Amino acid sequence: MLKCDVLYIHATKNPVGEDHLRYAFVPVGLVGILNHLKCKDINVLALNFAIEKELDPNFNIPDALRDIEYKVLLTDLHWYEHSFGALYVTDSSKNIHPDRPTVIGGYTTTIYAKEILENFPSVDYAVVGDSELPTEQLVQYLLNQSNRSLSSIANIYYRQAGTICRSDVNWVQTSLEDLDCVNTDMFLHDELF
Repeated sequence: MLKCDVLYIHATKNPVGEDHLRYAFVPVGLVGILNHLKCKDINVLALNFAIEKELDPNFNIPDALRDIEYKVLLTDLHWYEHSFGALYVTDSSKNIHPDRPTVIGGYTTTIYAKEILENFPSVDYAVVGDSELPTEQLVQYLLNQSNRSLSSIANIYYRQAGTICRSDVNWVQTSLEDLDCVNTDMFLHDELF
């Protein structure tokens, strides 16, 4: 069984239909975020659904979630038409492991974060805007590696006592010099990138 602190799944437009090859390209910023987490000694494993499905036509997200021991699930929702795939990932995770926190982020998430949390209970946290530091802070919080409060974690939406809240802190990435957007070794089958 594979084990990790953070499991990132890049879904596709429709991971349960015939359209499994659409959106196989992972956003380059996401690679930078995952590498940033690795630099903080967080064990990250990433799956690209389209690649996994191409290698094994029987591959499916629920089985992968059962076969991997993870503490936090990340997925991206960049393009609006990608919504079904991203939310399918969070729904599947909650159905299999209801106690595991799910985090979603990306351009569409930034625009619709509050609506996503209001309408999709399988999403626990939404990271909006620039995400490098906020994702690090949130993951450290979720892994009990930080004593900060949710309201002090930059650029996130979350639920508290049934209410959708936005953190008090805004953060903007001012430099890309420290981000590694090239190394993909956290991905299963990264040799195919």
